[in-house]
Amino acid sequence: MKTKLLLLLLLANFSIYAQTNLVPNGNFETWSVSSKPDNWFQYFSGYISKSTDAQNGLSSINMMVASGTFNFINTDYFPVTAGKTYIVTMYHKLAKGTFSSVDFSLQHKPGTFKEVIIKKSDVVFSSTEWRKIEFEYTPTVSENVEVDIWTTGSLNSEILVDNVSVIDKYTSIPDINFENKLIDLGIDSGTADGKVLTSSISSVTSLDVSRSSISDLTGIENFTSLQTLIASRNSLISVNLSKNTKLTYLDLGTNQLTALDLNTNTALDNLDCQKNKLTALDISNNTSLTRLNCASNALTSLNVTANTLLTALATNTNKITSLNIDSNLALQSINCGGNLLTALNVDKNLALKSLWCGSNKLTSLNINKNLELSDLNCGINELTSLDVSDNKKLVSLVCHQNKISILNVSQNILLEQLMCHYNELTSIDVLLNPELYMLNCHFNKITDLDISKNPKINEISCNDNELKSLNLKNGNNNNFDLVYTTFINNPNLTCITVDDVTFSNTTWANKKDASTVYSLNCSVLSVEDSVFSKAAIYPNPTKGELNINNIALDKATVYNSLGQLVKSFTLNNANTDYTINLSGLPKGIYYIYLINGDTASAKKVIIE
Repeated sequence: MKTKLLLLLLLANFSIYAQTNLVPNGNFETWSVSSKPDNWFQYFSGYISKSTDAQNGLSSINMMVASGTFNFINTDYFPVTAGKTYIVTMYHKLAKGTFSSVDFSLQHKPGTFKEVIIKKSDVVFSSTEWRKIEFEYTPTVSENVEVDIWTTGSLNSEILVDNVSVIDKYTSIPDINFENKLIDLGIDSGTADGKVLTSSISSVTSLDVSRSSISDLTGIENFTSLQTLIASRNSLISVNLSKNTKLTYLDLGTNQLTALDLNTNTALDNLDCQKNKLTALDISNNTSLTRLNCASNALTSLNVTANTLLTALATNTNKITSLNIDSNLALQSINCGGNLLTALNVDKNLALKSLWCGSNKLTSLNINKNLELSDLNCGINELTSLDVSDNKKLVSLVCHQNKISILNVSQNILLEQLMCHYNELTSIDVLLNPELYMLNCHFNKITDLDISKNPKINEISCNDNELKSLNLKNGNNNNFDLVYTTFINNPNLTCITVDDVTFSNTTWANKKDASTVYSLNCSVLSVEDSVFSKAAIYPNPTKGELNINNIALDKATVYNSLGQLVKSFTLNNANTDYTINLSGLPKGIYYIYLINGDTASAKKVIIE
């Protein structure tokens, strides 16, 4: 328990020191020469050296009483601001001998000689623990000051000094919306006054200020322990994260950023900066990145060669003309759609599971080596061919709006979604795709389509083809999603095989051409010498009364030119001559469906 407490104290001390320290080289980490730390001055008769026994960091300074009874050091001058309250801190630890006091002071030079502004001393010493001297200081004028440290002790005694700091007690938060969010989160308190205690934010590791109407994140620099920052959906036009070096997760999506400097954020693992106005993004120093989303910006290029750990990359909706992902061997998903790519090489990305490269200018795409691929979207390109025979794990294939004339999906038995509309296909065979639930193949040149072996299909659009036969009898017609399902604009299609004729006529009346019938077995209707060919219907045009002769019927149904059922007649199939009355219907073209058992035939009738 004691060990854990000491560790927490050390972490707390580190987070406080990590704030903006006005003391130059106050942590004694920089030594251009071994005899003196940079930015510090020493007593000419004193002796100082570098020690690896540090309160925090890699080094401290060892002050030795080499002659007489004292030794001292002081800093360069540095500026302080009138009215600000500063926390002034130093740590000391006995290394050897005895000391009577350590004096820690701030001094300035109002005249010819420098003067002490404030001083605090310690007369207790420990060789096992670091002791802290700390005080607050609020200057009345803005001026330059220095730190002085005096040690008094016996000859050859040594004392370690480390982490000397002058830190603003308060962090300025000029954006009232930012501060109000901090108050809501319990990080700040009271009413917004433009500042927050620096000690209240220095240890915060995760901060979510999304959707808060923030336009200025000034103050974020003193959130020095921050590992996760979510500031998406605000109004930020710039942000300075150079002091937030511990960040691993950063979400700045949906703002108005025109630039983003991440050179010091080398620990970043996940970066989301989508939906901004970035024209460039340098991530060469962010070699720990595994996920990057920079979609919907104004990027013309992106260099990811240094980001070899990337597993997910989204660069879609930019203006990128080329993308080299040869070094990104760990990539599992990439979305580079909506750019200006004319070529894309994924030969080395063997771990790739999802590839979205639609809405580019690709003329070819080789995915024969991407055996883990399960999701492919290459729609809206200029592809003339697409080979998916080696991609046996493919679940979703979207290749619409290309110039593909042949597409073989017989090897893709796991396929669930196929969108190949707006191509030049003359056929599409899905009989070996039992998991398929969606098939969009409209606007092609397909002549035959059979989904009878696809029991899960519940959405199919095959309109605007050259269909002569269409078999929809898959046992799932009752569950079809009618929003996109349609079979219209196939002028050569006279019959559609379905699960239930009555259901289809009632529910799908506007999903087919008016001259097309639903049947349980279209092959019966395709016979030229069918009994329906002997039927006579007159007069045609008619003013209302219509005679039907030479055929035994169970029913006659009447549809308008929109495919809507407008009348239905139940007939006695013991007869062969019938008269029905169509009076009351508006003038126009109608289709009479003559139904006998499971077969039917459509006849066009004009009402005057």
